[in-house]
Amino acid sequence: FDIEKTIYSTLEAHHSIANPDLETVLDADHWAREYANELLIRK
Repeated sequence: FDIEKTIYSTLEAHHSIANPDLETVLDADHWAREYANELLIRK
């Protein structure tokens, strides 16, 4: 699988939030892992 493409696609799909708190950062991390996993499953 193409790690660089998966990371790029995940970052492009994410909407950043200015000055996030820890919970928001952890939620974003969880979302990104799930999103990237779905991209890899679809290949």
